[in-house]
Amino acid sequence: MNKQSGTTAAKSKRKSKTTLLEEKLSEKEQLCEKYLENLLRAKAEFENYKNREVRQKEAFLRYTLENVVGNLLPTLDDFERALASAKTSQDFSSFHQGVEMIYSQFFKTLEKEGLVKIEAEGKEFDPRFHEAQEIIESSEYPEDTVVEELLKGYKLKDKVIRPAVVKVAKHKEKEPRKESDKPGTSKAKKSEFSQE
Repeated sequence: MNKQSGTTAAKSKRKSKTTLLEEKLSEKEQLCEKYLENLLRAKAEFENYKNREVRQKEAFLRYTLENVVGNLLPTLDDFERALASAKTSQDFSSFHQGVEMIYSQFFKTLEKEGLVKIEAEGKEFDPRFHEAQEIIESSEYPEDTVVEELLKGYKLKDKVIRPAVVKVAKHKEKEPRKESDKPGTSKAKKSEFSQE
């Protein structure tokens, strides 16, 4: 009987270990399912967030563009009035004055949106803001000075949207001295003494 009770005890011990392991495995499987569920939920929430961000950016750009165009409409109206006036009137100075006023209004509208002219003429050449179209040899201007602006450059807020196209001054390179003209040579000494 001792033998039988020992075997039964061993079997029940093995059974309880197996049951315990099965319970732990079941708990871990439930935990894995919970983590997977959370992961899938987070993924779906992130996809929704990305889609919402894209829609918001598109709406912002539409609104911004709508705002800029709306601000430019009065300028467009003025151009239409000026063109209609030019058909009926031959007064060029009035037409010219009207176009200057429209230009001023147009530029002020763009300035409100952040447009800034890039200063060029008389400034030191800066490749971040200027594009050299031509190099002019000149001793009249300091080296690397913009001597003429061919096309205005602009920045929108801090970003260059078009560099100024310019002409840049370079000093004339001095011709290298001939060996015979260098001080200390016999020809140079002769010419020094012949001037006396």
